[in-house]
Amino acid sequence: MTRYPRYSLIKSRITHCQAAGLSRWPDSNVVLIGGPGLNTLSRDINEVLARNGAWFKGFYFSPVPDPTIPWATRSHQEPEEPGILYRNHYERLSDGSLQDFGIIYVGPNPLSSNHWLVFVAGLSSAGTVGTAMVFEEPAILELIAQGLIDKYHYCSALIDYRFADMQQRREGTIASVAIVRGAIQSS
Repeated sequence: MTRYPRYSLIKSRITHCQAAGLSRWPDSNVVLIGGPGLNTLSRDINEVLARNGAWFKGFYFSPVPDPTIPWATRSHQEPEEPGILYRNHYERLSDGSLQDFGIIYVGPNPLSSNHWLVFVAGLSSAGTVGTAMVFEEPAILELIAQGLIDKYHYCSALIDYRFADMQQRREGTIASVAIVRGAIQSS
């Protein structure tokens, strides 16, 4: 049986991110849902992940200069690749499904390494829904948890989510998951 670290939730609080400035969060554990497009806390944390290629080798969102394509997913592993682009609309795949992507980061909060961050976001709202569904999949959670061996290690994942239509976004499937593990420093 896998042993997972136990954390106290005594000091936890729920705050709507749109109303909270970043300065209210750096000294606490954070569960953050939603991408950097409409969420200032997500944008600030994403910027730290995007520029910390020295210790962070996972996935992040990158703005795209084209106004019709506001965001792309990127990886420090392959910085020259253009990434997966969000185009504000969905094209049907050959099997008839729609596709979106999201990222997950679980590990030390890059703004306060004594605390944890769980960051779940999609290129669009459908991608965020699909990415959050990973937390209902024990096999994927096990893969993520395997990399979290101490307070210095993180896990980052890129999620490929497929669904039939926007009205039933939750009725989709996780098509693939790419996982990157690392450490912010030696333990």
